[in-house]
Amino acid sequence: MVKVIIHVELYLVWSDGNSQVLEQEYITCQSVLSKSLGSLSEWLSHIEIGYHSKLKIIIDQISKQWKIFSITDLVHNHVINYCQLLKKHAECAYNLINSPHLKLAVILDSILI
Repeated sequence: MVKVIIHVELYLVWSDGNSQVLEQEYITCQSVLSKSLGSLSEWLSHIEIGYHSKLKIIIDQISKQWKIFSITDLVHNHVINYCQLLKKHAECAYNLINSPHLKLAVILDSILI
C-alpha cells in the first residue's frame, strides 16, 4: 500500500497589487450566527444600516490603512434541533457521525452558546 500525503499551503494576498502575503498569525475569525439578527423580516433594517453608513467605504479604508481583511459568509440553512425533516432524515445535517472532522467546530459552538 502506498501512502500519499498532499500538503497545500494556503495564503491570502492583498488585492492592491503589491503581492504582500497576510501571515497566518494575523488572521482571526469573528462569527455571527444569523439567528442573532432576529427574524427574517428584521434583516433588511440591519442591512440598510450598513448600507447607509457606507459600510463598503469603511471596509475599504480599514483594508488599505490597517491591512484588515473582511470576508462575509452568510449561512441560510440552519435548522432547529426538533425540525421534522431532521427527525426523519438525520443524514441531511452535519453531525459527528457523518462528519467526524467537525468535532472541534462542535466544541467551539458549545463554548459560544
